[in-house]
Amino acid sequence: MERKDVRIRRLWAEDDQLEECIGPINALLRVLSEDKPKPYQIDLGDLMLALDSDDFALYVLEVDGEIAGMGSLHFHRTLTKQTAYIEDVVVLPRFHGKGFGKMIMRRLIDHAKEEEVRFIELTSHPRRIAANKLYQKLGFVIPETNLYRLFLE
Repeated sequence: MERKDVRIRRLWAEDDQLEECIGPINALLRVLSEDKPKPYQIDLGDLMLALDSDDFALYVLEVDGEIAGMGSLHFHRTLTKQTAYIEDVVVLPRFHGKGFGKMIMRRLIDHAKEEEVRFIELTSHPRRIAANKLYQKLGFVIPETNLYRLFLE
């Protein structure tokens, strides 16, 4: 088996190669939204806007120079604590089963620790069995709380 060059890096709004990341990021977003009527998609302006925010960090996993996965971390500060929320953790299907999702999650967790976050939250659809098992193995628990959501149109 040949050894692959695998690395995780944070994207920044100032990255010279940011425009080249749009296609691969949209491919990952299509995987995330495969059950949606309209696939998720972003453009360069939206990506730059997100990356320019102090409360957002996007990491991509590259395998032999190809973006094969990603995950984002969103920070939220209140008067009493700083927390974080993990979103958009996804790996292209052909790279499943190689531990890449765990690598992304560990990097996001490490970043949250560096920022002295009190706790991290995330949501995952029950049908994402492998993802839910991973989150539990990493120590995530389902809290006893009511989640309320108000949809604004």
